[in-house]
Amino acid sequence: CSHSLARLRVSAEAGYRDVRPSVRTYNAVLECCAIHGEPEQAKNLLYYMLKQYRDGDMDAKPNLYSFSYVIRAYTRTKDERIKDAAQRAESILDRLLEYCEEENYALKPWYQTFSMISDYYGRSGRQDAPYRAEYVVNRMLAMYEDGKLEAVPSPGVFVSVMDAYANAEHPDAGKNADRMLALSRKLINENAKGNVLTTRIMNSAINAWASCGDEN
Repeated sequence: CSHSLARLRVSAEAGYRDVRPSVRTYNAVLECCAIHGEPEQAKNLLYYMLKQYRDGDMDAKPNLYSFSYVIRAYTRTKDERIKDAAQRAESILDRLLEYCEEENYALKPWYQTFSMISDYYGRSGRQDAPYRAEYVVNRMLAMYEDGKLEAVPSPGVFVSVMDAYANAEHPDAGKNADRMLALSRKLINENAKGNVLTTRIMNSAINAWASCGDEN
């Protein structure tokens, strides 16, 4: 994919304007990087797109898919050399939020860009995973309360936090799961988009209590 993209770029620079890569072309390569676990290559291509766009190439203007594929690449990579994949994914999320605020006002971050990161923490088993996952949720809630309704947490995001506490065998996993459940119910009562009570979220709450070792 990268080789084909390079050929298109060379041809476009040689004067063949009809083969100039578009954002869909770039995104196809980014998706390929995500599928095959090449996050650094995906990140470099995203930053190249940003540079081209700033230099006047409107066809290279990144969209939500562009950033999401890079986040997906980091949160799904199996490359053991990348020890801080989730933090790198969060840095791409930060860059996306800056991009939306400063360069592309019409772009609205959707909840999936956050949920991929919280899901990574939920299944990681890392000791700091519960706090990192909850930080992601808190960012979503802050944006939602600020009127950015597209950033509203979904039930799956709350599940990720519950699972992170359970997998880390945190002594307060059950209590924290109940707290996440209360937040989810609050959004349900507000008729927030996508929020319903599911078997999955209740199972995660039960599992968090079962794993925590609390005497109750």
